[in-house]
Amino acid sequence: MKNSTQLRVSELQVDEAGEGVLEAWSVFLPTLSLDYGHTWLNNTGGQTRDTDYLDQNSESFSVRLSQPIFSGLAG
Repeated sequence: MKNSTQLRVSELQVDEAGEGVLEAWSVFLPTLSLDYGHTWLNNTGGQTRDTDYLDQNSESFSVRLSQPIFSGLAG
């Protein structure tokens, strides 16, 4: 029975070490971030403006893909 428990503990330690390897490699993988913003322009600060010639709303989208190319000095 003791050997079975020790075998299970060893298997869990191997699994944990494998996850540590994956985590270490993840710093070399690209990261992707997405952002979205929306602003209403038709009533700013309690003042009304004639905005017939302007868009009433402003929207912005951004996508950023980052790939580390050198991290040798990061520690």
